[in-house]
Amino acid sequence: MAFTQHGRNALRQITKESSDRVLHHPLLFSCQGLRYRRLEVILTTKVDKLGKAGETVKVAPGYFRNHLMPKLLALPNIEKFAHLIRKQRR
Repeated sequence: MAFTQHGRNALRQITKESSDRVLHHPLLFSCQGLRYRRLEVILTTKVDKLGKAGETVKVAPGYFRNHLMPKLLALPNIEKFAHLIRKQRR
């Protein structure tokens, strides 16, 4: 019985030990690439090194959740908020 690893090497070990005749489920590979995910947000005020008010920028989810959103510096880029920002610019 082989020792199974946990974490980022677990998928690599599963695919390496199985034979080539076995089809792999696509969800096994769905978690790869989540580390570099970015959210599009609309800035409500000027933020240093990020942008001016009204601009759409991409930031890390944790930065938005822990810093920008609690201080009301940015809103998620969804149609409801984008419409309000466009209306406010006029």
